[in-house]
Amino acid sequence: MKRHLSIFLVLLASCQGNLLFEPYPKDAPGDPRPLAALKRGFWVVGGQSSHYTGTSFPFVANLPAQIDVFDPETETWYPNVTQLPTPVSFAGVAGYKGKLYVVGGWDSQGAVQQKLQIYDLMSDTWTQGAVLPALRAGLELVGIEGDYLYATNGYNTNIDGAYANQNLWYMYQINSNTWLPRINHGAVDQAVLSFRGIIHTVGGRTAVATLVNAHDGYLTWPTSSTDTATTTTAEIPAPSVRAGSSLTILSYTNGMPLLILSGGMSANPTGTPLAYIFRNITGGTLTNQLHFLPPPYEAGSWTLLTPTLPATLMYHQSLAYKTRLYVFGGASAVLSPSGLDTVYRFDLSNLTSVPAPATLVPMPVGRFGHRVVRISEFLED
Repeated sequence: MKRHLSIFLVLLASCQGNLLFEPYPKDAPGDPRPLAALKRGFWVVGGQSSHYTGTSFPFVANLPAQIDVFDPETETWYPNVTQLPTPVSFAGVAGYKGKLYVVGGWDSQGAVQQKLQIYDLMSDTWTQGAVLPALRAGLELVGIEGDYLYATNGYNTNIDGAYANQNLWYMYQINSNTWLPRINHGAVDQAVLSFRGIIHTVGGRTAVATLVNAHDGYLTWPTSSTDTATTTTAEIPAPSVRAGSSLTILSYTNGMPLLILSGGMSANPTGTPLAYIFRNITGGTLTNQLHFLPPPYEAGSWTLLTPTLPATLMYHQSLAYKTRLYVFGGASAVLSPSGLDTVYRFDLSNLTSVPAPATLVPMPVGRFGHRVVRISEFLED
C-alpha cells in the first residue's frame, strides 16, 4: 500500500527569486503525490550536513535520510518525499526510468558501503539490488541508453583510511541485476557526466595531495563494442586543477550542448588528506568560478562565465533546466565543513550578458557530498 507523505505547508512570500514549499496536490485520483512534478523534478539524495567528528572509528556525522525534490518548472520544493533506508554520503546516485539507484558511500559512522538501494517512484517502495562487487565511496553512478549504469572509481576504506585510488569501474545491468568489471580509469574526487554514450570525467585527485585538470571521455556500451577504453582524442582539460567540482550540461534549443564546470578545490590541499579528503587536511583553496565548454569538446577552450558563484564551493551539485543553471548546497570551508542549504539560479539564455544569480529559498536540509539527479532520465513520456 502506498505510503501517504506528510509534508508541512510552509507559507512564504511569493516574490521574484523566491520558491514555495507546498503540500502535495492530487496528481491522479487516489494518489496524493504530484507525479508530473516528481518525474521532471531534481531529486536531492544523500550527503551530510555536518563534518565527521571523533578521533577513531566509529565516527559521528549527520547524514540526512530524507530525499527532497525540487521542481524547476515551478521552482517549488517537495521536502521528504521518501527516505533512504541507509543514509549515505559521497555515494553514487542515478535516476533511470522512474527509479533511483543509490550505491556505496560512507554511512553516518564513516563506514564504507557496497549496497545498492533502489527506489521505485510509482510503487513508492525501496528494495535492495545486487551489491557492488567492491566497497566504494567517493564514486559516481551514471546511466546510459540500454538499461545500464556505470559506477566510477573511488575509495574502498572507511573515512580514516589512507588515500588509495581504487580505479576499477563497474557496469550494472538493470535487467539482470548484475555487475560487471570494466575499465581501470581516472582520478577520484572528480566531476562526472554522462552524455550521448560518453562519460566525461574532469579533475580529481591522483595522489594524496595532487589535484589534476585532466578531462577525458569514457566509451560505453553500446556506443563502443569494447567499452574498455577512453576516447581516442583528448578532451580539453579544465582551466585549473579541480577536486570536488560539479559538471553538468545545458542543451540549447539550437542543439549546442555546453559542458558547465563549477567550483571545487582549486589548489593542492595541505596536510595529508585521507580517503575522506576533509580528514587530516590543514588547508586548501576553493574557487567560485564557472566555466563552459561548447562542442566539440576536443577543441576550443573553456570560457569563464561571469558573474561567478556567490560563494566558493566544493562537493556541491549543479543541474540545468532549459536555459537555467541551478547550484545546490556544498561546503565552503575545508576545515570542519558543514552542509550549505543555498540554492542559486543562473539565467544563461544569453551567455554574453548573464545577470547576477538569484539566491532562492534554501534547500530543506543543508548538504555536501550529496547528489542531485532526475529520476526519469531515459524515460519516454
